[in-house]
Amino acid sequence: MKCKSRPLLLQMLAEGYCKSIENAKRLIDDGNVLIKNKRYVGAINSLRLAIEEIAKALLMNQAALFKKDDKQKWEWFWEVFFNHKKSLNY
Repeated sequence: MKCKSRPLLLQMLAEGYCKSIENAKRLIDDGNVLIKNKRYVGAINSLRLAIEEIAKALLMNQAALFKKDDKQKWEWFWEVFFNHKKSLNY
């Protein structure tokens, strides 16, 4: 990524939050269908992805409080956003 401290507009964060929540709901629904069909490994994978989407939504929610010129916080945001292990620990 060229600019690791680039801030996002509040509208972009809100849209990203909503899309992440929608994705999480869809993945949870998919996981439930897979569980009903005794496809447990697929269900686990789908639900794990749902957790990642929820973590991403929470991250964007917190970023909405960042000041545009707070380079350190935006660097942290992008590092966590693109690192799945860190976002799950967020």
